Amino acid sequence: MSYIERMIPIHNLDNGYNARFRGIEWAKEIQNKYDIMLIGLGGIGSNTAYTVGRLKPKQITLIDYDRINNVNLSGQMYTIDDLGERKVDKCRQVLFKYCDYTALNIKPIRDAFKKSHIYNFMGNDSSLTHVFITGLDNMQAREGVFLAFKDAIKDTSIKGRIILIDGRMTIDKCQVITLDTSNKNFDFHLERYKNQMLFNDSEAESDVCSIKQTTYMGTMIASLIANTLIHTAQSTDNTVPFLLEYDANTFNLRKEYE
Repeated sequence: MSYIERMIPIHNLDNGYNARFRGIEWAKEIQNKYDIMLIGLGGIGSNTAYTVGRLKPKQITLIDYDRINNVNLSGQMYTIDDLGERKVDKCRQVLFKYCDYTALNIKPIRDAFKKSHIYNFMGNDSSLTHVFITGLDNMQAREGVFLAFKDAIKDTSIKGRIILIDGRMTIDKCQVITLDTSNKNFDFHLERYKNQMLFNDSEAESDVCSIKQTTYMGTMIASLIANTLIHTAQSTDNTVPFLLEYDANTFNLRKEYE
């Protein structure tokens, strides 16, 4: 049976895969209450699918319209055998093979992100935490997700905690920006993101896409995103930084909480 067809786990998760999480409160929170939507499966998203998938969130939705080409092999989690395949389908296979997911826990969307995806993703279960993780390569797409996120937090029909984690990467720097509705500084963070973190693509660094995609930075930011997710499960105050920025040239990790 193929991984795509598999509907039930092969392993006994209580005695195998999940044994290392036993007794860890943040793991219980993520595995029972976190619904993840991963938007963009390039250098950031493909690696994040692996690091976040290994935490075993309750549900993961994968969104990307693109197919894998030669340029993607330099920094994205794909192989030469994947050329021409849908990124969504290959990341789905990673979750099956390396994270022991079943088809019941993964929703693939082979399309560009649309506002309707958020409303189809979220519901009125107040016990759930809805997390949007973006691995996008242009500001216009980021702004589209942000505006949809902003509308969702105003919608009284949508229940539960909502988090946006925005990953950004160049050849030697990466940033993780977090907006969490449970953070006491959320309103300030929302305004700062809108006013300072969204700008024209022409103002961004002009590195060509293939240079931006290096495996070591892709796995670095994917680890920081997974680490951020863990901290959101441990805390509902202001201990999760609004901004994490890692500089590979200096080994410096900068944190900003406001």
